Amino acid sequence: MDINRLNRDNPGRNNRPPPKPPEGGGPEFKWQRSARTLLFWAVIFMAGLLLHQVLVGGKQDP
Repeated sequence: MDINRLNRDNPGRNNRPPPKPPEGGGPEFKWQRSARTLLFWAVIFMAGLLLHQVLVGGKQDP
């Protein structure tokens, strides 16, 4: 079997063009992405704290 014929007849994963770099891809983009990731996890953490506060309660009586 000729692999070139198979790739030509069955366009798929191997024939995709290479991905384009993100717009403005540089150190600034990496900082923006890491800041967004940090903000995402901070929101998740705060939601967890709020849920714990609601479920367990604020004050424990002895």
